Amino acid sequence: MKLLEFSNGAAGSTLQNAKSRIVAGIPFKILRPVFLFFLSGMLTSTFVWSIEVTLGPSLTMDPNGVTPLAGVVELTTDVPVRVTLTISDGSDSWVREFAAFQTGHYLPVLGLKPDNSYSIEVIVTDQADASLVLAPLLPAVTDPLPGDFPNINVLLSDPSRMEPGFTLLDKFTRGKPATPDATLPRYTIIVDNAGDVVWYSTLGANTTLQLPNGNLFYLDGNLLEIDLLGNEKQSVALGAGQLHHDLFPTTNGTLLGLTRETVVVAGFPTSYTNPDAPTQTANIEDSPVVEFLSDGSLLNTWKLTDILDPTRIGFNSLDSRPSGFDWAHANAVLYDPRDDSIIVSVRHQDAVVKFSRSTGNLEWILGNHDNWPPEFQPFLLTPVGAPFEWQYHQHAQMITPSGTLLLFDNGNYRASPFDGRALIPDNENYSRAVEYAIDEETMEVRQIWEYGAHIDQSYYSPSQGDADWMKNTGNVLITSSATAWLGGVASKSLDMGRWHTRIIEVDHNTPAEKVFEIAVFNMNRNAEIRSYRSERIPDLYPLDIDADGVPDYQDNCVHEPNGALIPDAGGNSQADTDNDGLGDACDPYPGSVDGDGDGLVDGADGVVPVAVYSGIDANGDGFVDGEQDFGTSATNADSDSDGFIDGLEVYFNSNPTLQTDTPATGDVNEDGVVNLIDVLLVTRHILGPPLLDVDQLIRADVAPVNGLGIPTPDGTVTAGDLVRIQRMALGL
Repeated sequence: MKLLEFSNGAAGSTLQNAKSRIVAGIPFKILRPVFLFFLSGMLTSTFVWSIEVTLGPSLTMDPNGVTPLAGVVELTTDVPVRVTLTISDGSDSWVREFAAFQTGHYLPVLGLKPDNSYSIEVIVTDQADASLVLAPLLPAVTDPLPGDFPNINVLLSDPSRMEPGFTLLDKFTRGKPATPDATLPRYTIIVDNAGDVVWYSTLGANTTLQLPNGNLFYLDGNLLEIDLLGNEKQSVALGAGQLHHDLFPTTNGTLLGLTRETVVVAGFPTSYTNPDAPTQTANIEDSPVVEFLSDGSLLNTWKLTDILDPTRIGFNSLDSRPSGFDWAHANAVLYDPRDDSIIVSVRHQDAVVKFSRSTGNLEWILGNHDNWPPEFQPFLLTPVGAPFEWQYHQHAQMITPSGTLLLFDNGNYRASPFDGRALIPDNENYSRAVEYAIDEETMEVRQIWEYGAHIDQSYYSPSQGDADWMKNTGNVLITSSATAWLGGVASKSLDMGRWHTRIIEVDHNTPAEKVFEIAVFNMNRNAEIRSYRSERIPDLYPLDIDADGVPDYQDNCVHEPNGALIPDAGGNSQADTDNDGLGDACDPYPGSVDGDGDGLVDGADGVVPVAVYSGIDANGDGFVDGEQDFGTSATNADSDSDGFIDGLEVYFNSNPTLQTDTPATGDVNEDGVVNLIDVLLVTRHILGPPLLDVDQLIRADVAPVNGLGIPTPDGTVTAGDLVRIQRMALGL
């Protein structure tokens, strides 16, 4: 091993970032300069000490027996180092940096493909930026995919037009491959933009979400959080009863879900075709919406039978379940922070329903107008414009950045009981993604985009499905979960089983163009392959926007590097003097008392002297302005729900109580006008290298916008922001 090189120059001594390599052996040591005295033209004195790798490095593949393509590298050093892994299979290689300076390292190895061999190079770097490559290379071997794994055929992949990232399939399979009572195993799968499997788990579930920390949240009655190594992080048995179909995190720090409850209803119909048929007193299954904390504590319950007419039926409402007739079959729920409302998809009512979270009062019904009693007529949205078509047995509604409602329209029957229309045969039917614009003032709805009704090869999924807006490209990712018919041909006739899943990404044009398509199937004619939903996830690892070694979900300054033990940062720079949730590096009031973390002092003006805490003093009285001065909430960090915390708005001279007044002005250089200079600044920033500081990035993040035209920043400055700033500069 050689001593790190450093040389004397006219300006003094400069440490060279030399890499010392060793052939083999443990412990590994590197000698490094730790203290330099230098004066120009004088002798340099150097003292050295050693870094010792006291344990490892070692690689363990599939550490928990449920993630065959994932591994973990472990090592321990006597002083803090950061680690870089270079992974290669001989033809392809990639680098993963773990920027946190630590002594103990537990490093996920993700992105390996099946039936392959890899070598992993481990590089440790100390705080003086001296690096050592540890030897020998760590070998990693992955097994082929299991014999019962579904086939995945890539039909189209155009990465240049696709949303970046990986596709997560929360896969659920059923079928009879061998005996009448046999079932196929479940898998959760992640594929890259070429459709290649890069991760899978044998812990399959009906619904799987990726959390900000990169872990997966499984919903299968109760909640299970695991990381991509299969380590269980938390398991919650919910007092709200068995959850099904969906889980939605709100901006209030709570979760929304759907459960089941039996309700006794008099006057319940007995026929789909004869409205005058005798009625019955029956047990029906309600799908109450529940709100709860992450520990399972129940906060609120809203019964759909209290909001809708429990005697109105759609097709499949008379299906029998153990708890009663399947009257509602709610399958998706979301929270809209713009007006504190909840939107739920009620499949067997062919309706998407919005109600107030605070009162439980119905606000509107999106769906056909058939068979609703008179008291519900004022809540039915009126269709305007052409073309227009109602959704049937829909799934997975979401609010787009422009404030429209996007959902997956399964299309079952495309008719209602008693309406006199013939039911559309399955082989002539189609599913689609559809986007509606809703005007709550006029109670009107307009269909503004769809994909599936008028394409060469239609797809029909009678159950499940998903449609997701892609935030970077504006594309739509469609999951036809249980594709039974393709272009009028039965799935089993195509050797894809009774049902198979097709995942399609299209652009948002009319007509839309496909940029990605895969088919997930089992050739057994009785197989039922269903991936309930798919999600485009940005990375396999937790995001770390500022590359400070602290993942964004843990970082108290997401856009300002302040990770633990950054060189020359003076120790642990995640310091938060006032414990308000904002690190000192990005807190406009790093010493003030601020309970809700919005940058405004709790209480009235005059609480804290400006001279002590350097806060804002709008009235010049020498004291920091508090919540009461601005009329904001001391318990809600974003009083006007515009996506900006109150203190940030005050800092940028925007009104923290007015949703239409935000820091995202487009005036990047803060000269009072949006003009060509702002356009040029953003253009240069996008083309690189990045040149905007944190304040300028906030002012430039003007896209996307909601239905009211108000910016809803996504934390990045991209071409969408540039286009909008150009339009603002032109007065459009």
